Amino acid sequence: MPAARASLLERNLAFLCERPGLPLVIVALTAVTAIIRATLFPGTGGDDGEQLIFAQVFEWGYQVRNPALYTWLVIAVSQITGPGLWAVNIVKFALLAGMYLFLWFACLRLFADRRLAALAALSPVLFYYLAWEVVTGFSHSILVACLYVGLFLAVVRLRAGAGGIGDYLLLGLMIGLGAQAKYVFWIFLVSLLTACLSDTVLRRRLLSPAMLATLTLAATIAGPHYHWLAGHLGILAEQATVQGPDAPVRSLWAGLGDALRAG
Repeated sequence: MPAARASLLERNLAFLCERPGLPLVIVALTAVTAIIRATLFPGTGGDDGEQLIFAQVFEWGYQVRNPALYTWLVIAVSQITGPGLWAVNIVKFALLAGMYLFLWFACLRLFADRRLAALAALSPVLFYYLAWEVVTGFSHSILVACLYVGLFLAVVRLRAGAGGIGDYLLLGLMIGLGAQAKYVFWIFLVSLLTACLSDTVLRRRLLSPAMLATLTLAATIAGPHYHWLAGHLGILAEQATVQGPDAPVRSLWAGLGDALRAG
């Protein structure tokens, strides 16, 4: 029996490493998740319902809590599917598949063994929120997760490649889109780039004049929304006044308490 299980494992790993292999598994996985969403949970509410309302009109921003990119994607897809829940579902599960594929492409550059790359790329399946909770919840969080990995892939390409202008433009694209996905992206961006400065090759390329192309493209993509946000900062001030100056601290402690109880 142990030998049979080992043989089955080897065959499964070999399948993942063949073509189309893992991309086919990723597409099948997200398609099944989307079908479960459409058939077992046909109703809507929360983030999905909110997006159906926002997507009725194009704006540079909809709320100060989140940027507008996700809503713009729903608007684009709804031009094909019509204004309904499928527009939201297609965006959500396409982004989920994109996250896995970006991670796969990055892992192929990081691992000499394609089997390890495949297993690493599929590892988010083990995360409850990405594997199941995404079926009925989340929108901007899935978008920013996809762009976290997209940014990571851009950094890996920048280091592994010849440092051509295309690598810098890809980095700028991911930064610009990430800044439009969720504001917490800035924390990830600063953390990742700070870590990159400890690497000799990446430090030289990140401090290169070619980074001007990266910054220009990122600013061009993110600029319109942040211009809109600058005109609505008063809303944040009003919320801080209503909730009290210690609201962020209370929210932090409440979140830590939830995490401890969940553990």
